[in-house]
Amino acid sequence: MAYPASQQRRSGISMVEVVISTLLVGMLTIVSLDAVGSAITATRVASEQLDANTLAASLMAEILSLPYEDTDDTAPVVFGIESDEVGSPASRAGFDDIDDYRNWSSQPETRGGNPISGTDGWLRKADVVQLNWQSPSTQLGDGQSDQGIRQVTVTVCDDDGKLTTMVAICSRDGHHKQALGVDATVVTGVVITCTASGQTHEVCASVGNHAMGP
Repeated sequence: MAYPASQQRRSGISMVEVVISTLLVGMLTIVSLDAVGSAITATRVASEQLDANTLAASLMAEILSLPYEDTDDTAPVVFGIESDEVGSPASRAGFDDIDDYRNWSSQPETRGGNPISGTDGWLRKADVVQLNWQSPSTQLGDGQSDQGIRQVTVTVCDDDGKLTTMVAICSRDGHHKQALGVDATVVTGVVITCTASGQTHEVCASVGNHAMGP
């Protein structure tokens, strides 16, 4: 049976419908890829920020676990590294008091000088300044007598140039800077270094209660 031209049934889809469908699918794909890319970027940024916080906190704990000032009489005591502590600027193995970290910087490494894995292109810096006791926001100049209070600043710069900074105030009269009054071995900090499959990581925590050592 024949139908008039105006009443003939149409089969299939038109080219216009194909084009519109293709555009819609393409737009949805682009939106989905953009969302996935944003999620990946956010995860990477969060991971790098966590790494930076860990590196900064570990170095700060390491510094604060040391005595306020050097009590060794074998070399003239100065504000900074003493003459008998000069060595590789990357190694902190010989640092024995807080001010040894004055104007110090290096790629993230363990205290013994071994590179920390996953930190290529990163930089860790520390600085120590003397403060005015009556006005802690005021720094003392070189040559001025130490008034028993110092500011420690640790900065971590990642490979993208983003900075993470931690600041602490340390006093000569702080709770774990006091002499015990008797000869004893005390634990002022705990360092955990883990190396596996060529990867090295280190975390340090200061102990402020004069825990007795073995």
